[in-house]
Amino acid sequence: MKSLQLNGVSLLSLSLAASFSVSAYAEVTANPYVTENGIEILPFVEAELKHDDNVINASSNEKSSWASVIEPGLMVKLNPGSHEYVFLYRLSQGNYFSSHNDDYTDHYVGMKADWQFTDRHRAGLSYDFNATHEDRGTGISDGAGNLLDEVIRYRTNYVDASYGFGGMQATGRFKFNLGYFDQRYTNYRNITQYRDYDEMRYGGTFYYRVAPKTSLLFELLKNDKRYDVLDVSGVTRDSDDYYAYVGATWDTTATVTGIAKVGYQNKDFKASSRDNFEGFSWDVGLTWQAKEHSKFEVGTRHRAKDPDQGGDYIEESFYRAAWNHYWLERLSSDISWTYVRDDYTGSPRRDDTDEFAFGLNYDLRRWVNLGLGYRITNKDSNQDNLDYDKNVFFISVNMVM
Repeated sequence: MKSLQLNGVSLLSLSLAASFSVSAYAEVTANPYVTENGIEILPFVEAELKHDDNVINASSNEKSSWASVIEPGLMVKLNPGSHEYVFLYRLSQGNYFSSHNDDYTDHYVGMKADWQFTDRHRAGLSYDFNATHEDRGTGISDGAGNLLDEVIRYRTNYVDASYGFGGMQATGRFKFNLGYFDQRYTNYRNITQYRDYDEMRYGGTFYYRVAPKTSLLFELLKNDKRYDVLDVSGVTRDSDDYYAYVGATWDTTATVTGIAKVGYQNKDFKASSRDNFEGFSWDVGLTWQAKEHSKFEVGTRHRAKDPDQGGDYIEESFYRAAWNHYWLERLSSDISWTYVRDDYTGSPRRDDTDEFAFGLNYDLRRWVNLGLGYRITNKDSNQDNLDYDKNVFFISVNMVM
């Protein structure tokens, strides 16, 4: 079960990676059913039993519970010629044995189409729908999870269209993106209505190949965010975000894969009474396959983002390091550390969150993996009611056709 998501990665790609990532050392691979028309059908299921000693993420009067999480899903893929079409559905059902107020049912639907017209012209279209939730004591209910009698639920829609010009092996190529995102909460409307919004996303990237597996990138992004309802302050949170990045990408066939980019962000609020942000921004996600049986991952980002509660914006710094190692042909371990610092502008609040996780995985068969792990989270805030500690122990079974 994945607990972290990197900025700028679609839910569809995250879900596919989480379900079907494969270690070359263990040779654990999916074997989808293929129809006479060439349609690949791949069912999968992930099941987790866990114990959480602070379900509502509270600074005092913690509530503990065992819980089960079942996540069945289905992927359908078609590759006619040089094109590709993918459909993905995932259900997530969480049941807390001693805290049924925290039960949830989430749905995710992802669709993606990629068209390769010629060596120099390609296009893509994707759609993500998510009916999901915020755990009590997080997001809008941060520090107040004990005041709610159920999780906060919301829905998102994201449509992204892309066009690429230039051969993938050419010295230079362009990619342009146009996207639309909206978020709507569905309960506790007396407070959640103020966080419903729409966002238009525009992007353009130029890639300059400097080696067979390495390209420099130059990127411009713009996000226009508009909220549906003014909050009780009467001051709009509408804003335009501008990003300018330079960086590099490493192709998936290289020892090092991923992307690293640094640059500038300008968050410009429509209300003159809110403080704007102008400053340094970066986004890095790299994987180093040190050996066939050992890999390291690092991720970090820095940006200004809108808060779920008070303040004008949060200047967020995120860092993550992870190590996966196969000790035997079927036995591996995962160790990860994550640190997030949130500095609020327009509010005196500052949060520091550390998370350490350790897990063991055993590839029982080609199609089934067993796991167990332990996750420790510590949140330290200069506002006492936002501090908390959390310990989660889990065992899991992941199965794929």
